[in-house]
Amino acid sequence: VSVLQTGEFGIGIANPTTKLHIDGGASALIANLDANVSVSKSISFRSDNSNRINLEVSGTESGSNAGANLFIRTYTDAGSLLATPLILTRSTGSIEISSNNNIFTGGTNSNFNTYPVAIANNKNLVFGSPAAAQPSRMWSGGIGADTSENIFLGAYNNFSIGTGISLTTRLTINGSTGIATFTNTVIAESFQTPSTGGAGSTTWSLLHDQTTAGDFGIYNPSGSKIYINASGSVGIGTSSINLTAANRTTIDINGTTNSLLGFSIGGVSQGYIYHTTTDNIIWADGARNMQLGIGGLGFMGFGTNNTERARITSGGQMLIGGHSSSVYFNVKLSVKQTAGNPVAEFHSATSGDAGIAAVYTIKYDNNSSTSQIFHKFVIDNGNIANGQINANGAGAVAFGSWSDKRLKENIIDIPSQLSNILALRPVEFDYKNGSGHQIGFIAQEMQQVFPDSVGETEEGFLTVTGWNKTEAILVKAIQELKQELDQLKSK
Repeated sequence: VSVLQTGEFGIGIANPTTKLHIDGGASALIANLDANVSVSKSISFRSDNSNRINLEVSGTESGSNAGANLFIRTYTDAGSLLATPLILTRSTGSIEISSNNNIFTGGTNSNFNTYPVAIANNKNLVFGSPAAAQPSRMWSGGIGADTSENIFLGAYNNFSIGTGISLTTRLTINGSTGIATFTNTVIAESFQTPSTGGAGSTTWSLLHDQTTAGDFGIYNPSGSKIYINASGSVGIGTSSINLTAANRTTIDINGTTNSLLGFSIGGVSQGYIYHTTTDNIIWADGARNMQLGIGGLGFMGFGTNNTERARITSGGQMLIGGHSSSVYFNVKLSVKQTAGNPVAEFHSATSGDAGIAAVYTIKYDNNSSTSQIFHKFVIDNGNIANGQINANGAGAVAFGSWSDKRLKENIIDIPSQLSNILALRPVEFDYKNGSGHQIGFIAQEMQQVFPDSVGETEEGFLTVTGWNKTEAILVKAIQELKQELDQLKSK
């Protein structure tokens, strides 16, 4: 023991440098403070004969590891107790920081002194906040830190990562290089609806299963709703995506008779894909615009205003105008008109197209005889043939009449027609529409002689059939010959 003239007291040291200087030497234990088991043991740090900070160990003990807790107390300048900011419980080892008392370590920012717990050094961890603007229970990142590294656990059970502020949504994550990484073999996350009788019921789940080549699914209690397999194929309503070796499905939608896929703009429906047991139908604005046949139907249909307008059959036939699968003559294109209008129009709308054909009819065989048929004409809803256009020798075509004797009955000779020929008036004229000059007959005059050669258009104009300008020239020549013959007979 050493006592210096200047008032320093040393234990285990010859030259103490403080008022009390203890050197334990090789011993790990410096000092024991003992008292009666029922008496608290304490050390006081005083100033002006008043307590400032007091370390106290409780004196009451009963049972193993009980009692003897450590208290740190603070006092006012007058020596009155301010608070007990820290309590260490010996039996459990827990540390209690009392309310309105703070722990602050590291860093240089004095703002953290106002928080109950603050661990600072540029990257900060803060628990609690006295400010209404930052109602956080946990704050990692601190003032002035990179906002991408901030973590907030708000007072309203809201958790924010990388936002820089505490937000009001339950979970908010803001990241530029990735949101989250999961490394478990099977990862599942459930979303529940609240329940007054318990923890709630699961409504949706996310599943990532690395044991099945990294498949990912979104589920609800009734099963898989969206499923993405490792090859990138997507199943909607099914996890069994239909895949074949030759043609791999990218999206497989499995549903009931309800709408499978809808399209909207600004919240207004523009159409959707609708599925039935026999076909797939695409609707737009309430009108069916395209129908895709599957299963036993085996055709592709197109329609408007809930009515089929055309279809392509399983045999590759294009049927237009509400056809069924049956067509005449097994053609590849069939157009049907039921509204009393023309069936088809071929319109060349290019100036200077006089030398351009409006329609090409191409045959494979190099045959220019009259057996080479280009077009056939049929009446009585396809039951009676009424003629054709066929080749008429090299470089020529002609209208061909079906003249086989086996098709005819009541065959008799026609009566004399010279008087009828002489009654005709071949003329030449100009059309009022400016289409040009022509040679022929007047339909009203022809109707008086050969009424079966005159027809009528839907606009009410008369037509002449079977008498073109060649016939008009020949009729005129016959009339001239008859006049010459009559003159010779009169001499």
